[in-house]
Amino acid sequence: MSETARDGKSSAFSALPQRVVSSLIAFTGVVLLAWIGWPTLTLMLIAATLLGLHEFRNMARRKGMPIGGRSIYGFGVLMILASEPWMKSGFWFVPAGVPWREIVMWLYFTWVMTVEVIRPSERPLERIMTSLFGMLYIPFLLSFALLLRFEPNGTLGFWYLIVTIVGAYASDSGAYFVGGSIGKRKLAPEISPAKTLEGAIGGLAFSFLVVFVFAQILRSIAPETGLIEIGIFSLLVSSAAQLGDLAESIVKRSFGAKDSGSFLPGHGGLLDRIDSTLFALPVAYYFLSVAVFN
Repeated sequence: MSETARDGKSSAFSALPQRVVSSLIAFTGVVLLAWIGWPTLTLMLIAATLLGLHEFRNMARRKGMPIGGRSIYGFGVLMILASEPWMKSGFWFVPAGVPWREIVMWLYFTWVMTVEVIRPSERPLERIMTSLFGMLYIPFLLSFALLLRFEPNGTLGFWYLIVTIVGAYASDSGAYFVGGSIGKRKLAPEISPAKTLEGAIGGLAFSFLVVFVFAQILRSIAPETGLIEIGIFSLLVSSAAQLGDLAESIVKRSFGAKDSGSFLPGHGGLLDRIDSTLFALPVAYYFLSVAVFN
């Protein structure tokens, strides 16, 4: 191993105590807020949406890429609220079964197009696409946490949400330790030079193992869940977590940023911490909706 590689791995592990402490604190807080119910989970997701969009806009602006105004914050909050369980079931004047999330997305698209017509920018299409991507990437994907939390009921939904988050964390941890220890072959050097094939395999394997074990424990609550479903669920969550990590690397590389921010000690920004979870949440929700909840 070269001195440069050795120094790089030493510096990577030097941040380990901070990473562990901040991860434990963040995970404990997420579990507690999710367990309390939709009011606290909603507030947490709104806060994560606002901070995530703030990091996204800052990266885009530092790179000189055009992005829509602060209206994205308001529509991001609406996306979270549109995913509430009581919005799905209906109440008072709100009918049940209305696709509120899609309506919010359509409204934001309409708003961005209208603004571009009224005050055209130098690069209108780039501004529109960057704004829409930010909306889809952060609040839309985050909102699946609310959908997953209450399907098929409040008890099972809580555990499925936690298993999914644990799987995403396990993917990050496995890739970090294996890649930092024995990683040699670059996974995608043009996207993320630090990621290795060994780290990706380690993250995938560790995430699969952790999710599979946790899902087996869940069988005591939901005995109708079969071993095949658990195996597929574990594979999908671990694979989605890996893809989410690479996806954020593409975003940061496009913006010329090393980290999305400096929110979490040892991790960087919020998006650096939740990138794997962003992709794991919708995959878990859609698979469980098709294979388990029905």
